[in-house]
Amino acid sequence: EIAIERFKKEKEYLNPLPNMEALMSYFQHEKEFKVSNESMIKYKGKKYSVPTRYIGCNVTVNCNCNQLQIYYTKDLIACHTVSDKILHYKSSHAREILKSEALKTYSDDEIDIFIHENLFKMDIFLEE
Repeated sequence: EIAIERFKKEKEYLNPLPNMEALMSYFQHEKEFKVSNESMIKYKGKKYSVPTRYIGCNVTVNCNCNQLQIYYTKDLIACHTVSDKILHYKSSHAREILKSEALKTYSDDEIDIFIHENLFKMDIFLEE
């Protein structure tokens, strides 16, 4: 049988392929990243925080439905919503890094105030 003749008969029974997003969901996309000294990884040009104990470690990420999941070995260590913001941080991660270095003499309440005031302003600055 000639292939093109067979195709002409069968093509009316074929369905279109699903969109690319649906196809890609079948593949796990883990990539390894090194945690920087600022306790963040860079993923697609944006930065995402992780706990400070992972500074210098290699972590993997998995992105599903706009949720970036960050793993150390098989343990989930952070989860962020993917957005157009440049910095994505959890307050607890920011508190850890500031407490260990820049603001080590400050109380937890003072650090929380610093985070709220300054990191919020940084978000606004980076959006412009």
